Amino acid sequence: MFPLRQRLAVLALAPIALAAAPAAAFESRPVPIMDQVVLSLSAEDWVEAEKARVIVAVDAALPGSDAASVRTEMLAALDQLAADAEWRFLSFDRFQDESGLERWRARAEARLPETALGGIADRAEDASRPGLQVRVENTDFSPTLAEIEAVEADLRTELYERASEELDRLNQVFPDRDYRVASIDFLNQGYHPMMDRRQPMMAASRAEMAPAPEPYGGGLSVSQKLTLTAQIVLQVLVPQDDTDDSPDGN
Repeated sequence: MFPLRQRLAVLALAPIALAAAPAAAFESRPVPIMDQVVLSLSAEDWVEAEKARVIVAVDAALPGSDAASVRTEMLAALDQLAADAEWRFLSFDRFQDESGLERWRARAEARLPETALGGIADRAEDASRPGLQVRVENTDFSPTLAEIEAVEADLRTELYERASEELDRLNQVFPDRDYRVASIDFLNQGYHPMMDRRQPMMAASRAEMAPAPEPYGGGLSVSQKLTLTAQIVLQVLVPQDDTDDSPDGN
C-alpha cells in the first residue's frame, strides 16, 4: 500500500503521460497540402424563339349558357385566329355586370409561327360578334424554357471542353504534377420566366432582352444573347517531399 503522498504523485503524472501520446500520434500524420488553380471561363450564344407567344382576351355575354358552353364558344372563336394552334386558358372568370347580366372573361395563349401572325387582328375582329368579343392582347417573342436550356447545354459542353484544355495546358507547364478538375461551378443560372408586358420588368435578367414587338403581330422574331460563366478549380495533392523541402518545412 502506497502512502497517501506517493499516490497523489502518481495521479498527477498520469494526465501528462496521456496527453503526450495523442500529440506524438498527431505529429506522425502531416496534414496534406493541396495546390489549387482557380480560373473563370465564359461562353455566349444566341437564343431565338421559333414561335411567338400570343395572348388573347375574350369577353362573352351569352344568355342561358353555362360555363362549359361558353368555353366551347370561346375555343371556336380562337380557332378562327389559328386553327392549328394549341390554345390554353390562363384565366376563366364569371361575374355579373351592373345590370345583372351574367358575363364571362377569359385569357388564352398559344405559340404561333410568324407566318400565322399576319392579319391576326383582323381575324380576331371577324371572330367577334354581339355577345362575344375577341382581341389580341399581347405578342411576345421571348424564347421558351426548352429553347433556353438547349442553348445552355451547348454552352456547358463548350466550357467543359475548355476546362479540359486548361487542365492539359497546366499539366504541360508543370509535368511533375498531376492536376485534376476538382470542381466546376456554373454562374448566372436561374431562369426568368416570360413576363406580361403590363407587368414591370424584373431588374436583373440573365439574357439581354431585346425590345418586345408591338401587339397584334407587328414585330418579327429577335435573338437574345445568353452568357454562361463557370468557375473552375484545378488541384493536386502536393507530395510530402516537396513540403519538406519548402522554406516552411521542418
